Amino acid sequence: MENVKVLSLGESPSFEEAYSITVDWLRARFAERGVIPPELRLSPRGVVQQRLSDCHRDEIAEFIETHERPRIEFDLEKNTGVFFDVTWELVRRGLLVPAGGYGRDGRFAAHPDEFKVTPYGGEWLTRYPDHPVYPLEQSRFAAHLERHVGRFGDVYAMRSQEALGCYRAQLYLASCAMSGAAAESILLALASERMGSRDAALREYQKVTGATRLLNHLKRGQNAHVHEQLDVMFSLLKHWRDASTHASESPMGEETAFVALLLLLRLAHFADERWDELVVSA
Repeated sequence: MENVKVLSLGESPSFEEAYSITVDWLRARFAERGVIPPELRLSPRGVVQQRLSDCHRDEIAEFIETHERPRIEFDLEKNTGVFFDVTWELVRRGLLVPAGGYGRDGRFAAHPDEFKVTPYGGEWLTRYPDHPVYPLEQSRFAAHLERHVGRFGDVYAMRSQEALGCYRAQLYLASCAMSGAAAESILLALASERMGSRDAALREYQKVTGATRLLNHLKRGQNAHVHEQLDVMFSLLKHWRDASTHASESPMGEETAFVALLLLLRLAHFADERWDELVVSA
């Protein structure tokens, strides 16, 4: 009987799936050891190997029991690429740095498959242990926002993606501002349709408290549920936009920007789904 078993993840996971697997791996080891660099390190290949071991635990146990001198091999080449993409994204965000050492020539050489958690990374692992969703630029979250471009137009497309890009770059104030701007582009699109003229809606929007004027116009004749939903989503996003663009100190950080992006996506879905209802003149 063949005594070698090769294990693979099958289809390569998406960026978001690999990101979640990698962060969960880091958090589990951080929780176990409670240490920051240089003790806590990450290897993308090690993450894949651990994932394969976890996914095939019963299969591995059965194979070992039924074979003489069993040997387990992991197909790391097939599944590792996306995990390196995730690792370098975490490096770019300041959560990891390449590990390595100084050679005889006095130059630092990075290890190609080993990364250390930074002090900021250790703080991040402690402060944000339970986020189940990561609004990253890649694929899924961006695709959800892009589904509504046909309804709300190019300005919405630009501002929503800028909000996402700023979040990814850890520019959280800017991300809040762009989320608010994207929300106002939705408001302007709705008001333009309801008023029958984009020029008329723009003139109203450009007045003092213009966004509030358009929102009030939009709420006329709507039921209490729609009133509440529009008030909550538009008011919060407008507040974060205004606060983020003023010179006064603002406490907005990753968590606020994270919620702002989720709220923007919820608003886009709500407004798109109820478009016909919202744009009917009172």
